[in-house]
Amino acid sequence: DAEHFAILVDESKDISKKEQISVIVRYLNTESERVVEEFLHFTPADGLDADSLFASIKQTFTPCNIDLNCCVGQCYDGAAVMSGCNNGVQELFRREVPQAVYIHCHAHRLNLVLVDCVHNVDAAAEFFKTLQTLYKFFSGSVVHDLFLKKHRELPTAQLIELKRLSDTRWACQYDAICAVKKTLPAIIATLRDTVRDKNAKRRTESKSVSSLVDEQFVLHLILFEDVFRTTTFMSDTLQSPNFDLLTADDLAQSVITAISEKRTDDKWDVIRKQAGDLCVNTGIATVQREKRQTQTAKHLEDFIVEAPVERPGIGSMDDLKTQSFYP
Repeated sequence: DAEHFAILVDESKDISKKEQISVIVRYLNTESERVVEEFLHFTPADGLDADSLFASIKQTFTPCNIDLNCCVGQCYDGAAVMSGCNNGVQELFRREVPQAVYIHCHAHRLNLVLVDCVHNVDAAAEFFKTLQTLYKFFSGSVVHDLFLKKHRELPTAQLIELKRLSDTRWACQYDAICAVKKTLPAIIATLRDTVRDKNAKRRTESKSVSSLVDEQFVLHLILFEDVFRTTTFMSDTLQSPNFDLLTADDLAQSVITAISEKRTDDKWDVIRKQAGDLCVNTGIATVQREKRQTQTAKHLEDFIVEAPVERPGIGSMDDLKTQSFYP
């Protein structure tokens, strides 16, 4: 009845590690006058090249009696095999159905922006590497059991597990950050016990991980929990089947405004205070390091030095404001 439709396609491994293609059609319901999405079914992928994936998509439509020539839009993630402008699935599709315009999944585009931004700020990238290191260390059976024991001693009603990080599903980083923030007292208590463990390997790993969970780590924990609360809401909303372009544009502008308004000295002071309070509550040492004065090398005293010879490191917590918080 709708005649024209758009398709949304993605692929994923099932429990047997077999690649499956999921196909969804999006169309206007003529009776309710509402845009709806319908999942058709999974189709096993014979191959992961563009030709094989395109054949699998067409194979999905045949038993459903859906005319592929009525497709006016196709939406995938940014994988080259799907989005390639020369030999990607979207280009193969348009050779047969020219009016099927390709749209890069906007939730996935937001994911790519977040990943790229974080990976280009050294202190932020190190923070997420530390998060992943924490997850791996606490995944060990002995450490995990001790963590659960310490967690049960906390005055929280719900048991919270640490979460795995994933660059391809960046929205899950928010869950990982929240889990660490809520269980930080149990994490610190576990690390203090394991640094005295009889097992030399575990003891050494614990000392290494403990050195990473410092005031700078806690500050980034507060910072990203605040920023990602906004972007995660946007990511979730962009994936709603009842979402429309006008509302999406309004939401994007609201998020841009909200994040821009966070880039102030006042907001930095709030984050610093929250991080300091969390450090005090969990027993993490706070060190106010003075910024080291930069001295010109003696052999350059008679010359004009227009740029630093080497990139300065983070000498104090306030350096994070210009080297991490603002970027």
